Amino acid sequence: MYDGGGGPSDSVLTRWFRFETGRMNGGVAAESRSLAELLEDPAPSVRTRDGGRLILDRSVLQDFSHRLPPGMGHRLRLPVLFYQDINQPASCELRSDAALEAFQALGEISSLYQMDKGTVFLSTPLARNLERRYPTLVQVMFR
Repeated sequence: MYDGGGGPSDSVLTRWFRFETGRMNGGVAAESRSLAELLEDPAPSVRTRDGGRLILDRSVLQDFSHRLPPGMGHRLRLPVLFYQDINQPASCELRSDAALEAFQALGEISSLYQMDKGTVFLSTPLARNLERRYPTLVQVMFR
């Protein structure tokens, strides 16, 4: 379908964009589990959007857990997802108050960031840095 101007119509581009975004997000977690639950599991993993399994690194889980304030393990659900809108590449959205609190307790995110209506926006480089520092525990999802 064409828009009459020689280019593809918005509906074609929208369908293609959704298809490609779905492929990029295939390995992203489709479920989350509490840190405490994952630590008890001999092979900690979660289901991914494409039906596979994301195996969480036990050593990263344990190190992360030991550095958090007491009681956080039951509230914090992993992996932590940051949502990146393709139209706003400079920022990522975090929708977990427990994750924000955990990263603030670790000194990874400034206490100046506060949740507003269940969300906080952080810079994409900050989200990507957390993804590198905590492999398998943090993921960035495109939308």
